Amino acid sequence: MSVKRIPDHDFYEYYKIFSNAYPHSGWSGSEDDIQRYIQDRIDIQHGDQGGGYYGCYRDGKLRGVMRVMENRMRVLSRTLTAGCLGAVAVDLFHRKEKVAMDLMDGFFQQCRQQNIHFGALHAFRPDFYKQMGWGYGAKLSKYRLKIAALPQGSTKENVRFLNKQDRDAFQACYLRYFEQTHGLLEKLDN
Repeated sequence: MSVKRIPDHDFYEYYKIFSNAYPHSGWSGSEDDIQRYIQDRIDIQHGDQGGGYYGCYRDGKLRGVMRVMENRMRVLSRTLTAGCLGAVAVDLFHRKEKVAMDLMDGFFQQCRQQNIHFGALHAFRPDFYKQMGWGYGAKLSKYRLKIAALPQGSTKENVRFLNKQDRDAFQACYLRYFEQTHGLLEKLDN
């Protein structure tokens, strides 16, 4: 078993594993979509954002995949680097063979090698990942505003949808909140 960065020529296998694990991922499965998806992942892999796509290889074959990212996390009054793990997927024919455990071990080893002391995972099944050494974090809340919740008034001049021109102001607001909030991950516009 080895966990390593996925080379370009294995991204078609990555696509197959990921799309079987997450069939709702929104790709139609057309050859054009598949090639676009693969090229997007290769571009990310060669980008400068840190992290990348990693695979668990057994007998030279890709058995499981994950995306690793680096992010900044607010810890008390300091900002530290956190390793972030996402998109963990295991080949359907190799489930129950501890492939996900090998991926987690590879992630933890990578964090240790880079002197990263915090790891973050948005788990769809926290109990599953708890068995692999992850702990529970704070509750993640997602708020959606109902139009009926807006105050009634005689005018709607101050109510509008945000657009691309609002990104900088929205980002600045988030970063002000980030600077004051323990445990928050920095969210950058990307």
